[in-house]
Amino acid sequence: MKIKYLADEKSCIPKVVNWLYEEWGGNYEYGREVWKKRVNNRLNKGKIPVTFVALMESDVVGTASLIKHDMDIKKNLTPWLADVYVPPNYRGKKIATKLVKRVLAEANQINISKVYLYTRQAAGFYRKLNWETIGKCNYYGAEVTLMEFNLN
Repeated sequence: MKIKYLADEKSCIPKVVNWLYEEWGGNYEYGREVWKKRVNNRLNKGKIPVTFVALMESDVVGTASLIKHDMDIKKNLTPWLADVYVPPNYRGKKIATKLVKRVLAEANQINISKVYLYTRQAAGFYRKLNWETIGKCNYYGAEVTLMEFNLN
């Protein structure tokens, strides 16, 4: 498996947009076009916002991003690990773990000391990767766990 910048694998953009919209589109008040715009705005390397994709042979099998803000109610926290997604048929193969580690390596390379995330259901997964819970809050009608990773 290889993890690459989405900027270098633009043919993966439609699949990534579809995954993110299908997984989280119903949680927010925006549609597929907003997801498409978000993903296309993350085609950077070495700066925020940036998206990565995991590839096995010619198949894209996961994605994760580092973005400036992921919660409009927590603008004081930045940057964020966001949109970590692996399709169900590829889960359990450490793909998400490798994507998260790649995002953190990118953050470290650009001199970021802390990265934040929020999750509805995966706090246990992130705790195993040494993320710390810093609180809980209601976001778009669901209780979410806020977490941080200290790179120092």
